[in-house]
Amino acid sequence: MTRQKLSSYPRRSGAPNPPGCGDMPVRVKIDREQCIADMVCVSLCPDVFEMDPNDGKASIKAEYRVDPNDPSTGEVPDNLKECVENAANSCPVSIIHVEVK
Repeated sequence: MTRQKLSSYPRRSGAPNPPGCGDMPVRVKIDREQCIADMVCVSLCPDVFEMDPNDGKASIKAEYRVDPNDPSTGEVPDNLKECVENAANSCPVSIIHVEVK
């Protein structure tokens, strides 16, 4: 029997979160003007971050955006908190800010 390595950050689905997961939203904000497009955030947390094809800078995926037209601010369930915190802590220009609501 072989084991598959599963992502430590579960993908968002239509199913409700298990008890204790996703109860407190986490606000994520990117200072996109200062983004150097090194893709560390996308590499570490691809469930939340993507590179905007229009300007090549990091952005929040549409499903997590607070405003559909603003790629810089989003809210994610707390089961993605560790993922976004790792991305924020690894950003070489420290432009990702995480706040638990």
